[in-house]
Amino acid sequence: MTIFLMAAAAVILLSYLFFDCGTAEACFVVAAGREASSTGRVLIGHNEDNSGKLIMRHHYVKPDDGRGGILSFEDGSARVPTVSPTLGFFWTETLRPAPGESFGDSFVNERGVVVVSNTCCKSKEDAPELTDGGVGWGLRWTVASRARSARDAVRIASDLVLTYGYRDSGRSYTFADAREAWVFQVVNGKHFAARRVPDDHVMVNPNHYSIREMCLDEPYEFLASPGLIEYAIKRGWYTPERPGRHSDFDFAKSFQHPDYMMAPINTARHAFGLAMAAGVRIDLKQRGARPPFSVLPIEPLGVKGVRKTLSCHCDRPEDFTELAELGGEGAWRISPHEGGGIMPEENKKDAYTRICNGSNRESLIVDLHENSDETVIWSCFGNPCILPMTPFHLGARAIPEYFAGPGPSELIQETDELIRLHFNATCQDVDAAAGEAWRLSRKLVEWCGQSYSERMAAIADRVTGLRRKIAESGEEFESESGPRTTEMLLMKASEQAGVFVEAMRGLVGEV
Repeated sequence: MTIFLMAAAAVILLSYLFFDCGTAEACFVVAAGREASSTGRVLIGHNEDNSGKLIMRHHYVKPDDGRGGILSFEDGSARVPTVSPTLGFFWTETLRPAPGESFGDSFVNERGVVVVSNTCCKSKEDAPELTDGGVGWGLRWTVASRARSARDAVRIASDLVLTYGYRDSGRSYTFADAREAWVFQVVNGKHFAARRVPDDHVMVNPNHYSIREMCLDEPYEFLASPGLIEYAIKRGWYTPERPGRHSDFDFAKSFQHPDYMMAPINTARHAFGLAMAAGVRIDLKQRGARPPFSVLPIEPLGVKGVRKTLSCHCDRPEDFTELAELGGEGAWRISPHEGGGIMPEENKKDAYTRICNGSNRESLIVDLHENSDETVIWSCFGNPCILPMTPFHLGARAIPEYFAGPGPSELIQETDELIRLHFNATCQDVDAAAGEAWRLSRKLVEWCGQSYSERMAAIADRVTGLRRKIAESGEEFESESGPRTTEMLLMKASEQAGVFVEAMRGLVGEV
């Protein structure tokens, strides 16, 4: 079988993911500590990878300083009490027909706390302890509505997992604020491990557990569910080299399902991601080599570097055919976005998945600030190798209409109504909620995918010009002195969204 997946394997993949690992299929995250970032603050990038009938849309969910209550999420999951007052937050939603999306979506709350996640299926756990059905999507919503810092997010998530248990096979959450980033990796049931990204390091992660050694006597850097190591010993997943001493404990090795441990499509993307983001190359040919949790970058990572990493196709010579008219640089034999997946039987045949791939439905970069109103969220609805990213200031407290989609404003909708639609939408609801930015973005991505090298070359100058125009507009705004009101920030976001949509209308109309 070639490095690209055949259609039949893709069908099997979708059914496997739906029943065993949720419907969020892959995803990829980049996190730079504040000393490893060119901004001097934590920087986060994330690709949301999903397939099937869906749309992506943006919300700003208003804070609730009134009554408390109980929130219901997906069918069969635990109902979680709210804690008033709640925080307002930016929400990038994967809206699909019922039963909805339980394991996707990203958030940035008004205190500047980021919540993104990647599947880590499959864990070894086959006898999870769950209370009231366990918590799934409700974990990210609850963290977004309560967390005052990244460390607070870890505390809230751990309380939820210990109280209810986690419904999915395995998942990695990244929680971040301007000063810290934490990786919280949870196993089906009531077990988890968490590790802080060192301030001077860059961390990337595809779809496997990446926390390895656990120095639990250093709670500033590491946290774990009570009895985590003892449970691994009891299940036969970990045997200490020296009885009673656990210095050789490896969380990923102990809890990752063997079919996903050292899977080429994960280790390769992990290694490529570190090379792109940090300039550090990992030799996977060495016996037992595994990409590290994080590395010291060769030079500080900026927004452009994060976008380049999220756009990576993990290029290999056999993926190309040389064409003289392209300057000898090579053209893709087919679209680099074809193929991909995380099926264990494909892993064994060296199937290949790319960071920027065919299931990418949104790419997000969060440039965090100590003053959370100044936090900038860069976003595009699909492959960042093709689409320009549009910025939004968190302090705008609303979303430009092109990105929010038609229908009643989330600012006047009740929280429980937003959640109800998320899990009970019909196909008609999904179609009706599609915003213009989504429709234009998907048309351009689909057009480019039909003859990638040729069509990318045809639009390269236009896209580069649009990226430059948006960036320069943002730089000019950032250089202006004086206080910025919510109205000013929303006006700027709307202006830049308008520039994007106007340019995309012309481009899509031509192609």
